[in-house]
Amino acid sequence: LAAADLSRAAAVGFCFGGMVVLDAVRSGHYPALRAGVSFHGVLDAPELYNPAHHKVQHNPAHKCKAIAFHGMADPFVSPEKLEEFKHQMEGLGIDCTVVEYPGVGHAFTRPEKIKKSDFEAGFGWDEHAATDSWTKTKTLFREIFGEA
Repeated sequence: LAAADLSRAAAVGFCFGGMVVLDAVRSGHYPALRAGVSFHGVLDAPELYNPAHHKVQHNPAHKCKAIAFHGMADPFVSPEKLEEFKHQMEGLGIDCTVVEYPGVGHAFTRPEKIKKSDFEAGFGWDEHAATDSWTKTKTLFREIFGEA
């Protein structure tokens, strides 16, 4: 087994996994984490990171960039929750980019989500959003880690 280079850690998650990635970024407890990427993730923060209820603050020395790729028609994230998320990340001093895809639902990276019933439930493959989000993720990784 090769040793891991802990100065080059990134986390990527989809849906619930995207929420977990964002929670790791919010916490600041993972100094090796240099990038966090959430694809159609749930954006709600646990109470631990709600400054109205707790005095927990993000460690400003933690230099982790985050990207949240979000379909604006995702039924799991209301426009109000999206704005709360943006405000919270800014308030914590986290370098976070939110990429919004108008008219795109949840699970836009899943090419099997193409049935009428999927779209009616708020899910749906979107080739542009899937391709664009992955391209932007690779660009972020090159920016942070250099050419592989």
